[in-house]
Amino acid sequence: EHSGILERGKQESSEVIKKRVVNAWRVQIERQGTQNSRLSIEELKELVLVSKELTGYFKKVSGLHQWSFRRMRSALSLILTQADLNNEPPGLKHATAIVQLIQPDQIILKSKKPGSPVRTKINWES
Repeated sequence: EHSGILERGKQESSEVIKKRVVNAWRVQIERQGTQNSRLSIEELKELVLVSKELTGYFKKVSGLHQWSFRRMRSALSLILTQADLNNEPPGLKHATAIVQLIQPDQIILKSKKPGSPVRTKINWES
């Protein structure tokens, strides 16, 4: 189950959303003096990869999907932002929700030959 920005069927008023966004922005400014999107990948790793479970998951998924450096930095920033919007520390639920957001229906299984990854659709609901 994922909470916050990716939760399906949850209805929030514009005012509630605005309050959550303003609060998340304040958290970011108080914590690091700038927005999450302006942090380096090293700064993001320190703030996001706070447990062995989360670190292992991120390394596995980013390697499996062959993410670029830019994609990894973006994913870390999104994980932290989602956690901030929910006023929570970053966790596995935030990471899995962001992976579903940026890799919604495909997973790289293996390469039959160099440069040609085999992709298959996956069902995130099961």
